[in-house]
Amino acid sequence: MDSGDQVTDEQARQMYDLINERKELLVTGVKGMQVLKQVLAYAVRKAGVSIEWDPTTPVALRERMTIMSLSALQWSLAGAAAGLAVGVCTNRPGTWAGIGAGIAALLGMYQGHCAVTSGWRLRGFRDENGVEHVEIKVCALPSR
Repeated sequence: MDSGDQVTDEQARQMYDLINERKELLVTGVKGMQVLKQVLAYAVRKAGVSIEWDPTTPVALRERMTIMSLSALQWSLAGAAAGLAVGVCTNRPGTWAGIGAGIAALLGMYQGHCAVTSGWRLRGFRDENGVEHVEIKVCALPSR
């Protein structure tokens, strides 16, 4: 699907229908993830689909997707507010709110990516005797 930067509701509906027909779909790459994000939003908004992570999904991938999405959402809200403030002065608040939200969402995704690739990672597990352990791993920290 050649979607440019945005997926229309009609394109999202078509992909949603395709997923329901085939019962599965593999998405790869950043562009694919962007399209998937819009299709999932359509599925929840229009079709009321409940979406859950498969428990066999590697934790690192779930963490990356969740943290990047939450960061993008948080930043886009601030970007929309800033864009709205600019837009009020130009009599185009909706346009500027959208621009601000889009730019801020990209910055938020980058910030989320940085958060996932640096810092401390904690992993809890139980050994064969049932004793609980927490493993700490320090990932590459940004230089200060």
